[in-house]
Amino acid sequence: MRVTFADRSRVRTAIAEMRCHYAYARARHFDEKVGCPLYVQGIEVRQALDPRAIEIVAHDEVTTKLIRERSREQATFVRGR
Repeated sequence: MRVTFADRSRVRTAIAEMRCHYAYARARHFDEKVGCPLYVQGIEVRQALDPRAIEIVAHDEVTTKLIRERSREQATFVRGR
C-alpha cells in the first residue's frame, strides 16, 4: 500500500510516527480487535521511490490483502486541485 502526501516535507516525520505505532502494536502482540493497518504482523514501513510517498509492504498475499482492507476502512481521500 502506498500513501502519497501533497507536501513531501511531512514524509520523514510520518514514517517515524508509523514505525513507532508499529512498535507499539508489536509490544501489544498485534491485538486483532484493533483495525489499524499498522497492527499487522510482518509489515515494513518504508520511503517509496517517490519522495512524497510512504509504502506499507507485506511479503505475502494474505497480509497484503489485510493491509489493503484495513487501510480502506480508515482512508480519507482528497481530490487533486
